[in-house]
Amino acid sequence: MNIKIILAMALSLCLLAIPAIAFSGSGAGNSTDPFQITNCTQLQEIGDNLGAYYNLMNDIDCSATSSWNAGAGFLPIGNDSATFGGYLNGTGHKITNLFINRPSMDNVGLFGRTNGGIIDQLGIEDANITGHNGVGILAGAPGNFYPYTEGYIYQIYTTGKVQGNDNVGGIMGVFDWHIWLYNSYTTANVTCVGLCGGAISYIYNTGYPNEVRNIYSVGFVSGGNTTDRGLCGGYLGGIPIDSYWNLNTSGQTASCNNGAQYGRTTAQMKTQGTYNQWDFVNIWQLCNDSYPTLRVFGGCPVPCVPSWNCSGYGDCLQNDSQLCNAVIDNNICNESYAGNYSEFPPAQCNYCTPDWVCTLTGNCTEGVLPCLSVTDLNICNESFEGNVSTYDDTCQQNETGYVPQYGISDFRGITGDIVGTTFSQVISQMGFIILAFVIGFGIMIIAKHKR
Repeated sequence: MNIKIILAMALSLCLLAIPAIAFSGSGAGNSTDPFQITNCTQLQEIGDNLGAYYNLMNDIDCSATSSWNAGAGFLPIGNDSATFGGYLNGTGHKITNLFINRPSMDNVGLFGRTNGGIIDQLGIEDANITGHNGVGILAGAPGNFYPYTEGYIYQIYTTGKVQGNDNVGGIMGVFDWHIWLYNSYTTANVTCVGLCGGAISYIYNTGYPNEVRNIYSVGFVSGGNTTDRGLCGGYLGGIPIDSYWNLNTSGQTASCNNGAQYGRTTAQMKTQGTYNQWDFVNIWQLCNDSYPTLRVFGGCPVPCVPSWNCSGYGDCLQNDSQLCNAVIDNNICNESYAGNYSEFPPAQCNYCTPDWVCTLTGNCTEGVLPCLSVTDLNICNESFEGNVSTYDDTCQQNETGYVPQYGISDFRGITGDIVGTTFSQVISQMGFIILAFVIGFGIMIIAKHKR
């Protein structure tokens, strides 16, 4: 036997004996028990077993990929020598912030090359993808491998930006044979040097089956100095069916072939009647003046309706009312108030009536106890604008000087001069009484001893 044939057979047996790298998550990787992807590292592990079944169990944030592989980011799943032929079911979840920066690599995207694989119910948001030839956010170049196996991609959406040299698209770069793309859309911006398109750069169909149906794109397309790349940039025998691109946002006035794909204005793209043969009962929905979205990713969000209430009033008017001059939204819808404050009823003024009392007096002079300072017992935070003399009181003169008419205790804050004078005289009189008592008591003691 030829030695080359023997070596080739031996190498083949060795390759078959090498087991796939174990998946780090749950599941067995088959149709009844798919591998369960819960993070971006496990998403990358699809490349270790290209023929397995996978389910996304939750939304996945791939922000960390911007620092993977020395800044090159995520490694596309599948290539020319090892294509993806498994099944990735997004189960209505999304991958966010996927980063790939491989400007010299061909076939770049979440998937590089596929052959017979199935990808469905998957969203890819805020992607940043850079490659060379054959670049798309979902896939660089799916299909066209012998032996041919039918591949299906449906209910996919992408957002973000994608750029490369040639064959660059918002969903995929090159759409090859034996693959079907249905019910998908992209809002991604696309930049290229050569050929590119809003959703797909180039569609091949030269006698081999494939089909693109019910898709749309709205992102800006820039490259090649042409304006005929709205939905797809070029084709060979096949065109999208019942599919659309936005004339206003794409910067493109035509597409690869205007047969069954249509350029429409933004207003038209947000109108259900625009979309011929689209299922708006089971697959698509229009929500709150937006482009169509896929029901599998959730129903229409409930719009936030502001609940405005007056939160501030102006000064009191002559009719004892206050007009509204500020409002607040109790539902916090982050909208600006565009109404008129007059729609809110005025509020009744809440007056505070000061209760002024004298808290500091001067000396009693000629029967008058002057007030020097007043305080508001109700604390209305108003300034006293009257005359403190209106709070003067009367006082009367006796043998020891002037005292208040109703006694010292009837006044707040009697000055030390008045209090001192009055009490010193009282104490002086008491001193004489005490001295007389002491002298009398001493005389009694002396008389007792003489007996």
